[in-house]
Amino acid sequence: MKTFLTIFIVFIILSIGGFYIVLTNLTTLKERVESLEISIELAEHIDELSPSTELPPNSNPQTPTITQTPKIVESNAQTASIPTSIIFKEQSSVALLPQSNLTVTVESLSRSSDGTVKVNIKIFTNEATSYAGVEPRYLFEIIDVSTVGTNLKPVSEEGPFNSMPPKSSVSGSIIFKIPQTQNIIILQTGTGENVKYYEFNFLKKNYKETVIG
Repeated sequence: MKTFLTIFIVFIILSIGGFYIVLTNLTTLKERVESLEISIELAEHIDELSPSTELPPNSNPQTPTITQTPKIVESNAQTASIPTSIIFKEQSSVALLPQSNLTVTVESLSRSSDGTVKVNIKIFTNEATSYAGVEPRYLFEIIDVSTVGTNLKPVSEEGPFNSMPPKSSVSGSIIFKIPQTQNIIILQTGTGENVKYYEFNFLKKNYKETVIG
């Protein structure tokens, strides 16, 4: 009887210990399952907040985009410019009355490699009492010393010379066309008794007054 009681007590103790071990394992397993669920929910939440990093089709992040800069084309036309101090008087046109004396100044001559010659002028209307006009293309010619009577006339002009306010000045250009190989010209300025001649050398970039005939 005493032996049986001892065995029963040992059985009870073992049963209680086994139950305790099983209960402890179940508690640990439950905690692990709960931790796993929290980790999964946290990972899903992070994916929702993260910006999309998908690349468009055919894109290559390792290949930089090369932007081609347009080439700047430089002009090969060389221009020789000669400053001057040529000044003369001229009457305004009868198109706007009363006529008045105008002061014409030649500020410079320039020649491009294509044979374009620009006579850059400024006209002062300091003696005019009203609007005055003039046609500068009749005030300039390029003398052809090799052939009499074939002087070059301007091909065009730039500037509002047909209606100039009094007591003011107007700038512009008279444009000639000469052979590309010609580097010396003789410019005639003025009309009537005011005619004068000037020789321009575009190689030496100088000029001088000269006499024709």
